[in-house]
Amino acid sequence: MRKYTPVPRHPNIYEYDTAKGKRYRVRRTFNNSVGKRDEFSRSGIRTWRQADAVLKQFEATLSTNEINPLTHRGVTVGEYFDKMVKRREELGIWRESTIKSQQQYFNKHLRPVFGNTPLADVKRASYQQFIDGKVKAGYAQTTVNTIDAVMQHIYFDAENNDIIDKNRLKGISIQGAVKPRSQSLSVKDYDTFMKTAKTVLSKYQMTMLYLMTLGERRSELAGLQIRSFVKGIDDIGTYYAITFYVARTQYAPLGGPLKTPSANRTIYVRGEITKYIDYALARTKEACLKSGRPFTEKTFLYLDERTGMPIFPGNINRILFQRVNDKAGVTVRPHMLRHYFATHAKENGLPDMAIMHWLGHKNVEMTNEYTRPTEEGAKKVFDGMSKDLFG
Repeated sequence: MRKYTPVPRHPNIYEYDTAKGKRYRVRRTFNNSVGKRDEFSRSGIRTWRQADAVLKQFEATLSTNEINPLTHRGVTVGEYFDKMVKRREELGIWRESTIKSQQQYFNKHLRPVFGNTPLADVKRASYQQFIDGKVKAGYAQTTVNTIDAVMQHIYFDAENNDIIDKNRLKGISIQGAVKPRSQSLSVKDYDTFMKTAKTVLSKYQMTMLYLMTLGERRSELAGLQIRSFVKGIDDIGTYYAITFYVARTQYAPLGGPLKTPSANRTIYVRGEITKYIDYALARTKEACLKSGRPFTEKTFLYLDERTGMPIFPGNINRILFQRVNDKAGVTVRPHMLRHYFATHAKENGLPDMAIMHWLGHKNVEMTNEYTRPTEEGAKKVFDGMSKDLFG
């Protein structure tokens, strides 16, 4: 066994004998990017001066956090994921619901397979086989895409921080997965759904459904508070300014940040819906008084009328949609109403920027992705072009 002898007055440098003469070794421990004890080691150096230069160069890169990827070979996928999540949480890059979602997908799908594997040792072929396995298992395309997105977050972050030299998993193929559910909704099905809703839902519940037709997210409806509604009068008449302050999800049932900064917005409504809002505000106050719960500007609008407790976000589907769907014989989900609003706002010639701000999108491209081709829209295109085509 080779014997290493510390070089006097030169910490972390050792000398040893070889068949070709004396050689020097640098050995330096440090905490790597995930807070784990790691070691930098270099052997076969001919002189102690050269060894000292190697050590100083390493310590310079260590002080500027520019560690060569070779020093991180032992960092596992799981260790790096946990460190990445912690950093994004501390910096406020990810909200709580995003963190919970990322952890859920990673812990269920990725950690059991890759969690203990060093980042640099995950091969593209084995990862492609893993993705193909998810497709064969019958997972929906959106699920497989999300699983891959979590892994890509890890590897792009590791590449940007010089933990690995290159993300070799980029552009993996996802083919054959079950297509995501359609978000298209015809005018006929929408009308059937809304007419049936009036016979199934209470006026209070109907108010919530009308608010959903304005295109907000389910979490935003659940997060509407008394302070969200400010009544005003202009030259046309009475209106409500509706401001979205917080979102409520399964991960933040008491309210948390909206999905993106652009989701912080105010929309304006007038006409018949203002009477429904008046009614809902009064019913919410009444529910609080009956249940002995405080009624403040931060009280959530959508409550259980018996207990005064906020309706759990996941129950919106069951209360407002499933009962109506069952009786109407159609399928309408909350997010379909958001797509429906975007599609028909676009077909009615409303400005892209106005629709973007109304929906709380961060760019027009995202708004355009929400639009769906409709029979009515196609007929309008033909009607507008028929004279030019056929005289």
